[in-house]
Amino acid sequence: MTDQSRASALEQIRTLMQQHELSVADVAAAVQPGTDTSSRSALLIKVLSYIGGIFIFSGIAAFVALQWGEMNSMARVTITLGSGLVLFVLSLLALDDARYHSAAVPLMLGAAALEPVGIMVALQEFGGGGDEQVAALLTAGVVAIQFALAFVRYRLTTMILITILFGSASWGLALDLLDLDSELIMLTLGLAWLLLGLQFHRGVHAIVSPLLFFFGCWVFLWGLFELVEDSVLELLFLLAACGMTYLGVWARSRSLNFASTAGILTYTAYFTGKHFADSVGWPIALIVIGLLMLGIGALALRIDRKYLRST
Repeated sequence: MTDQSRASALEQIRTLMQQHELSVADVAAAVQPGTDTSSRSALLIKVLSYIGGIFIFSGIAAFVALQWGEMNSMARVTITLGSGLVLFVLSLLALDDARYHSAAVPLMLGAAALEPVGIMVALQEFGGGGDEQVAALLTAGVVAIQFALAFVRYRLTTMILITILFGSASWGLALDLLDLDSELIMLTLGLAWLLLGLQFHRGVHAIVSPLLFFFGCWVFLWGLFELVEDSVLELLFLLAACGMTYLGVWARSRSLNFASTAGILTYTAYFTGKHFADSVGWPIALIVIGLLMLGIGALALRIDRKYLRST
């Protein structure tokens, strides 16, 4: 079929759709009548896979709890770390076979839960003692690297979340071992999550951005407040919260806007209760400031539409 014939056929289809008020979904359902059935079957398989994974994990946990006292060191490591590694391998095999894709995520979550426990058990059973914080750092780092390498191959969103979770834990533990203040640790973690949220918010893995934006904003602002509280730099918190609001509007992120707005309201309540508990003028001043900001925003929008965009 020539390009002209294809264009003519598409024009006829469009005309018929307009005449009979048909949607694209109606046409797709007519061309592929088994689509709805297939989607329902896929949903059922996915639900059963999640439930099955939960039962498998619950069975392993119950068995370990009942038999833990009777096991030797090798058995304890095998039932925890060994089970986690098996689940991880099975999840990768499921990703390589289209028929078992729906089982990959439950298996992967089970591996992410069992492997850290298994590594800690192995270090406790066969290690020569030492700092527990170093052991936790090693455990989190190994799991983060493992899932990061798997993500390079499979590009699965769940792998990103697991990598960020254990990577953040290892980073926080490393900074704590260096005797860095908790405020600075929260600042670095919050900033890292915000940057990751910006990296993912318009891509294939955009589903992780709301979580990164929300927790990144809160942790960053919390650390900043702890750092500047009761100092001359305390207003930096309010400026940072307003900056987060601007970032949320730019990125079109509801979670970031919600977190930054909650931060501004929380600080306003704290500041009012501390300095203006019995003052009626302070709430009025806040209202006036808010109205001025709304007016400035409306004026800036008008100038942008009338003068800047027309040039």
